[in-house]
Amino acid sequence: MEKANRDIKDFVYYMTHSKSLTKVQQSKRDSLFSRDMITPNKLKEGNTKKEKKELIHSPKDTALFLSLFNRREGFKYLTHNYDNNSMSLSEMLQHIKIVYEEEKRGKIIPESLKSLLFNFLNGKYWLDSEGKKCTDGYWNSSWMEWSETNNGKHPITDIGGMETTIQRFRHTVRVIAPDLEQMVNRIAVKFPSLHISMSNLDRADFYTNVFILNSRLSEIFRDINDHANQKHIEVFVEYIPDIVGAFFLHRIRITQIASFSAKSIEDVLRKYDSTGGFFYENAEKLKGYCNWSVESLWNGEPFRWNILDDTGVEKIVRIDADDVKGFTHILTFYQID
Repeated sequence: MEKANRDIKDFVYYMTHSKSLTKVQQSKRDSLFSRDMITPNKLKEGNTKKEKKELIHSPKDTALFLSLFNRREGFKYLTHNYDNNSMSLSEMLQHIKIVYEEEKRGKIIPESLKSLLFNFLNGKYWLDSEGKKCTDGYWNSSWMEWSETNNGKHPITDIGGMETTIQRFRHTVRVIAPDLEQMVNRIAVKFPSLHISMSNLDRADFYTNVFILNSRLSEIFRDINDHANQKHIEVFVEYIPDIVGAFFLHRIRITQIASFSAKSIEDVLRKYDSTGGFFYENAEKLKGYCNWSVESLWNGEPFRWNILDDTGVEKIVRIDADDVKGFTHILTFYQID
């Protein structure tokens, strides 16, 4: 062993000190040594694309953040008149900006929600519940000037003016009854071949990023439409409120009656894990806002697939086949007062 180690050292010394090597040989030697000096981790880093930082799914954090729109010490006065005249618009905005910075710290909140509120306060455009650009907000200096020349009144009292923009924002951070029913009715117009019936949707009232909800519901109905045929055009949509612990639950169930997946759950999961297809894309948009499950007979086997979940249940759960009325999407939003 000692002789072998000595032979290796002699070889290394020869390779690094020999005067008889040609310039080509020296260049090859230096190249080989440089390659071998790279650590495995560095080599791996050099050959691996930088992974995108993914948002952790934490819809309860989002619910806690959104609850600030209900609180005087939070964001309430962005969408409501003052309870008294003891503050100015500048004081209100300064307070809300401080609360915004403090309350987003330590919470896992979707970037799209933070951007919506930030831009309404500080400038640029924001997207309303239908995805239309709005280029007005509290950053507009004319709002402050109007308030100062009108005895410190809240801009929401400017009926038909600034009030219109504030109400537009209010319906973008909150589903206000009967918004959900009207939303589904507008989506239904895009897919006239589907027969859509609804139950209880006019009662839904909860905070979320309504543009995200609207766009994702549209994609769910688009996917249903793409898989529909003459036998599977009946779609039932229902709203189901519930309470679990300190949270109110707002569930939206969408069932394509008697329609089931011809693929096995294993095949669908493989596609999802390869970051492809409708389910993956929809989950990325809904992440942080709500839990999302789908139920079906998958190649004849009854399973619930918990695509987005923060409750700790298994991703795939076998269910009673008699309970599966069709391919069903279940969106569950949290709210806390």
